[in-house]
Order: sequence, then C-alpha cells, then structure tokens
Amino acid sequence: MSFADVVNQKDFSLVVRMDPPKGGGLAPLLETALAIRGRIDATCFSDCPMAVMRMNPLAPCHLLQQKKMETILQMNARDRNRLAIQSELLAAWALGIRSILLCQGEDPSYGDHPVTLPCKDLDLEGMLGAVSAFKEGKDLAGQPVDAAPSFHTGIEIQLSDDAERNRKMAADLGRWARLGVDFVFVGNTYDADMIKPFADAAAGTGLKVLASIVLLKSLGMAKYLNSIKGVPNIPASIMQRIMKAPIKQKACLEIAADFAGEIKKVCNGIVICPLGWEAKVPELLDLLQG
Repeated sequence: MSFADVVNQKDFSLVVRMDPPKGGGLAPLLETALAIRGRIDATCFSDCPMAVMRMNPLAPCHLLQQKKMETILQMNARDRNRLAIQSELLAAWALGIRSILLCQGEDPSYGDHPVTLPCKDLDLEGMLGAVSAFKEGKDLAGQPVDAAPSFHTGIEIQLSDDAERNRKMAADLGRWARLGVDFVFVGNTYDADMIKPFADAAAGTGLKVLASIVLLKSLGMAKYLNSIKGVPNIPASIMQRIMKAPIKQKACLEIAADFAGEIKKVCNGIVICPLGWEAKVPELLDLLQG
C-alpha cells in the first residue's frame, strides 16, 4: 500500500527519517531500513541535510521500493535549478517513487562545503508549481510531458520558540493545501501544545499533519538542543526524567514513546528522527506497538 493510501486511511502513521551515507556504500543503511520493514508505513530519506554532502536519496528510495518498502524522497531547492528539479522528479517517478517531501534547504555556509553557492532559481512555492504542472501534463515552460507524474507531496515546517511565528505558520496551512501540499512534517518538539494549532488549522483542508520526534540520546544532547537559539526547548520535566533515570538511554526511548502516545490524539502520525541512533528504532517500535 502506498504512503498516500496509508496516511489517508489510517488514524496514525509511522515514518522513520534516515540520512543517506556520506559515501558510495548502501548495504548498512538498507539492512537497517529492512530490519523494520512491515513495522512502519514509510522511510523518508533526507537530501544533504544541514548542507552536508551525502548520497542522493534517489538511490536508497529506489532500492527499497524494489523490496516493497514504501519511501518518501526529500528534495531541496538549494542545490537545483528548475531544469534539475523537474528532471529529477521525472526520474523519481520512473523509478517507482510516489511520495516526495519538498524543502528549501539550509544555507550552505552551515555545512561541510561552505563555499557552495546556493541555487536561487525556485523557492518552495516554485517547486510546488513544478509538481502541479506535472499533474496537468506539462512542465514549467508549458510544454507537454509524457507519462506525467502525480506525486503525493509534502513539505516540512520547522517550529520556533516564538509562539506568534508558529501561529502564523499554522494559519498558512490552508494556502499550502491550495498549492498542492498533501501532508506536512511539523517539528521537532516534545510539546504537544505546539503541534495542536497545526492539526487544528489543517482540519478541513485535507492536509495530514505528522509530528517529528528527535530521539534524545542523553541529557547532554537535550541540553545542547536547548542551547540552540530559536528552536523549541526540551521541557524541564523531560530533562528531570532523563537526569533521574538509572538507564538514561532506555529512558530517552520511553520518553519518545510516551510523547508519541500523547500526540496520537492530536495529529495524523509521527516522523521518528534517529539522528544516528537508527539501531535503536526497533526498540522504540517495540514500545510503540507493544
């Protein structure tokens, strides 16, 4: 069953987000992904996250689709002009990929190739325009396209520690729906009250809202996240829970599972973001599905 069918038919969907390797070998990543086949609804592969050069996510998406595992291809506008974006979308469709996550992409100065010049040809709305044009059987130049793709399309919204900014982003969901967005990844946060306005705003639009959960690995990681300006803080209650736990890694997984249960009443699913802790995902799924 496609991710589009799943997210539209199930009350709550599970997605795991993974980073392609920084290298040409895929065997370990595919083994990790296949270990949870049948336990999640899709795997989303990132596209040079934080402007760090990695393998194009087309490769793992295609190989897992061949093994009957549903995938979501992420694509950023930062690294591509309109020719490259449209060309890659056509390639993805030909390779059996039906769900995509579009994003602007972080500034290259944050990454491992800081001298990179970002491409400013299309913004996120421009990318959505390309997807919409394909659904109408044409490209951005108005030329006809054979076997035109019709993607199930998502975007990502990064939450802020500014409540007013979050409110404005939530209020904008209706506009994104009119531009052709089908689902939204919202996060990262451990505060359900931050997710609810987006779920409320999406009601009646057809948009599906999935909350992103970063797996905390330690108290130090939680403190580091709280030191980053502009992002939502990890609540003090969670910090205390990790601090008091005799086995801190186990507590971190239990915290993620408990939060998933809390927001199950609020949104349409979760996106698990392991950030290098992919080996712990099966244990988390045991907690979620036990």
